[in-house]
Amino acid sequence: DNWAFLYAQRLALKQELPLHVCFCLVPKFLEATIRHYDFMLRGLQEVAEECAELNISFHLLLGYAKDVLPAFVVEHGVGGLVTDFSPLRLPRQWVEDVREQLPEDVPFAQVDAHNIVPCWVASPKQEYSARTIRGKIHAQLPEFLTEFPPIIRHPYPPSCPAEPIAWEACYSSLQVDRTVKEVEWAAPGTAAGLAVLKSFITERLQFFGSHRNDPNKAALSNLSPWFHFGQVSTQRAILEVQKHRRKYKESVEAFVEEAVVRRELAENFCYYNENYDSVQGS
Repeated sequence: DNWAFLYAQRLALKQELPLHVCFCLVPKFLEATIRHYDFMLRGLQEVAEECAELNISFHLLLGYAKDVLPAFVVEHGVGGLVTDFSPLRLPRQWVEDVREQLPEDVPFAQVDAHNIVPCWVASPKQEYSARTIRGKIHAQLPEFLTEFPPIIRHPYPPSCPAEPIAWEACYSSLQVDRTVKEVEWAAPGTAAGLAVLKSFITERLQFFGSHRNDPNKAALSNLSPWFHFGQVSTQRAILEVQKHRRKYKESVEAFVEEAVVRRELAENFCYYNENYDSVQGS
């Protein structure tokens, strides 16, 4: 359930080339602790296993993208690069740094797999409230809120297999606070996240519309960790939740409001306001 992944495979199939998936593991990201990194890395282990089943090479590169990815592109004769999107300053700088160092004959595409309606398509300017962006989002949902086509087993294998990932070395490379241990209630990975989505729909969705702001009620989706790390697509969650609109209309509409409209409003703010993380941006 990742449009960037799907687009990359489409390009690879068209050119009859192998498909590589790379993740650049930075030693530190903002104030992330070992709790965040552990959840992310264990989810990536699941991704690596799924890629192997699909005849797709998964590479975990240690270091900043600008330092490791251009060399990987040259070494493996990569014919094109596709990346996901984040509206935050630091990931956007990573993208720009890589773009500047790629060989001129290697095309570089960015796909907003982070949102349902791509951030730059939803609105060409900063929106100042949910009221001003809501209509724009809903007007474009019929075009973008579609079922994902399947990833197929890739028919063009790489000339050399990906090196085995030394997961312990990945953990050792991190320069983060290790005193904040992982939580026990949230198991990382897409399979675990989809199980939480299923439990939300069957057990809590009916209460979401009326009790989502009551901390004493079990009414929330609890999907934030999997959304945050891209282990469950917001689009997948909306597609599944909307199947129950007839039965839980108020709750479904409230969930769409929060998981799509309000979420994409936040993305819009960060994308168009360079001072999004300071009082000057208010």
